[in-house]
Amino acid sequence: MRFFLFIVGFSLLSACQTEKTSEENTSTPPSTETASSKVSTIDVQAMMDALGLAGIEMRTSMAEVLEKASQKIERGSVENGEGLFDVYKVLNEQGAELANLYYVEGEDGTEILFDIEITSDQIATPEGIRVGDPLSKLRDVYDNIKITGSEIEGWTHAQVGKVAFRLDAYNPNPEQVSVQESDKVLHITIR
Repeated sequence: MRFFLFIVGFSLLSACQTEKTSEENTSTPPSTETASSKVSTIDVQAMMDALGLAGIEMRTSMAEVLEKASQKIERGSVENGEGLFDVYKVLNEQGAELANLYYVEGEDGTEILFDIEITSDQIATPEGIRVGDPLSKLRDVYDNIKITGSEIEGWTHAQVGKVAFRLDAYNPNPEQVSVQESDKVLHITIR
């Protein structure tokens, strides 16, 4: 009789162990989930849509941009370490600046959209990164960030594909770039 109870008890214990192991195997360890959830490219068109530039591609004539834009756009200028630039400014309904549209002049004199510099925290990447966010948040979201400095202005950029996040770090030596996780995004540029 003891042997029978031992076998029944062992069988029940084994069944419970097997059931528990099956449940444990169905859950995904958090460390593998985190690594695979990072983004390697940014949906530039989604950002342009948020700026009221739906259906517009880079290197389009500014005449076409002005015609298709759903946000107010007006001429303006930007002064930075490289000089004074004529730009078009994208404004929200209250007239606050959202972005600067940089352009180059084509061979025929046509103004062509070259860069879009997002200056407002009202516009975010599809993953939620905005002006004012720290570098640590970018590292949490993107897996292929390339950080560069520039000799002339000392600007620091964290680049993900065609999108550059200008940080508030000063790096005049591109060979020795130094950043802190707390460095903040100043502008987001679509190239």
